[in-house]
Amino acid sequence: MRDVRDLVFGLDHEVGQIKGHADTLIDVETLLGQLNDKMLEVEMKGEEKSYYKEHHRTIRILWHVMRQLKTELTDSVETFDKINTDLFNEVVKNCEKEQ
Repeated sequence: MRDVRDLVFGLDHEVGQIKGHADTLIDVETLLGQLNDKMLEVEMKGEEKSYYKEHHRTIRILWHVMRQLKTELTDSVETFDKINTDLFNEVVKNCEKEQ
C-alpha cells in the first residue's frame, strides 16, 4: 500500500483532472447551445440544406470530444475512488496502531 503522501498527491492530481473535464463539459454545452440557436435560425430562413455539412461536421466533432471526455472522466473517477479507498484504509490502519 502506498504511503499517505503519495495518496494525497494522487488525489490532488485526479481532482485537477476532473476539474479540467468539467471545464470542457461547460465548453461543449456552450457550443451545443450556439449550434442549436444557429440551426433554429437557419430553419426559420429555410436554408437547412445550405448549412447541413457545416452543422453535421460540428456535431461529429462534438460527439468525438464527448466520447473522449467520457472515457477520461470515467478513468479519473475510478482512479480517484481507488486512491480514496487506499487513503481511507491507510488512515484507519494508522489510527488503529496509535490506539
